[in-house]
Amino acid sequence: VSAHDYESVCYDDRGASMDSPARINFVDSAETWSVGSRCAVLQTVGTSSATGYCFDHLCYGWNGVRYDGVRITVTASETVICSRTDALSSKTLSSISNREIVCPDIDILCGTDGPNFGTCFWGHYSSAEGKCVCTAGYTGSDCNTRDNTTDVEWSTPNPVVPAPTYWKPTLPTYNSVCMSDFPVASYNGEWTYVANSEDTYTLPA
Repeated sequence: VSAHDYESVCYDDRGASMDSPARINFVDSAETWSVGSRCAVLQTVGTSSATGYCFDHLCYGWNGVRYDGVRITVTASETVICSRTDALSSKTLSSISNREIVCPDIDILCGTDGPNFGTCFWGHYSSAEGKCVCTAGYTGSDCNTRDNTTDVEWSTPNPVVPAPTYWKPTLPTYNSVCMSDFPVASYNGEWTYVANSEDTYTLPA
């Protein structure tokens, strides 16, 4: 099984060496399925032909924030070192004829959440929680125990419709206002504020 993202493990519960080396026909291939294995891309030199294989990865140089690089064991006689600056570039292999390996993005492959690469099978290590955080369907300290007891609900979020807003006048600072010199005599006088649904002023009776 090779999951779609780099942080997931290349793992086969039938054994770490299942299908290896015959699957890729390399004499001393180190393709393996284990908690430290990840999918690496090998391509034929000078072509766009590329295939993913499971090799043991060892991230190194944790500085408290991120790793400096990764060591990828391709064959029993060759380990490729990919540094941070090598990301997405290719390196020609010496132990496999006419093949080169594509170096991964270090942060994507190794993660940035603590110096515990290769600790968790089906999940990732959280330095905040100090343990493996398992993906759905797995449990245990290393996320390698199937969990069929918990249902995972799939929910589709409802679109958020903003509530309409209405203008509301600011409440007056004073509770009365004096009107004078209006042609309509009934407008003149001290109007008192009445707090109601219409926020009106009225003349005293």
